[in-house]
Amino acid sequence: MRLIWIVVILVSACSPPPRAARMAVDAPVCTDCRSAWLYKDAIALESITSSPAVRQDSAGSGIDEAEFRLALLKSLGTAGLLGSDAGSRQYVLDVEILDVRRPESGLTITAFVTIGYELRRSTDRRLVHRYRIDTQATRGFSDSVILANRSRMSLENAVRKNIHEFLSVLLKG
Repeated sequence: MRLIWIVVILVSACSPPPRAARMAVDAPVCTDCRSAWLYKDAIALESITSSPAVRQDSAGSGIDEAEFRLALLKSLGTAGLLGSDAGSRQYVLDVEILDVRRPESGLTITAFVTIGYELRRSTDRRLVHRYRIDTQATRGFSDSVILANRSRMSLENAVRKNIHEFLSVLLKG
């Protein structure tokens, strides 16, 4: 019996990090967006950073910046906002992962994510919009019996909700 628990603990610790495909928004955000025409094919993703508090966290944020970049680029592309060439990019987007919290025990795991988004004009770097978006997502035992998988799934869902909320507030003006 003791051997079974050791195997369960080892398997539950072997979960892959959150993946871009599961964090990306892959459906249109809204159909009646007032500002959609303004940002159509006009945004370049310039930087993604993590706040000092997230970087100093000994457990790490759990969000790989490269995977997050891929998810955000895919989401911007799906929304029709990603500039296709340097000449069409009228705006640059800077993103900072401000806070990531998720418990590592329990039958249900709720991840909390706070991300800051700054949209600037590419010509003069003037700030156009600044958003700070908080989201959360919960996954339970029915989603996965493996704790590490529930934790990863809740984080992926919280990040996807965060990106979706950002695109929604940006496009609705």
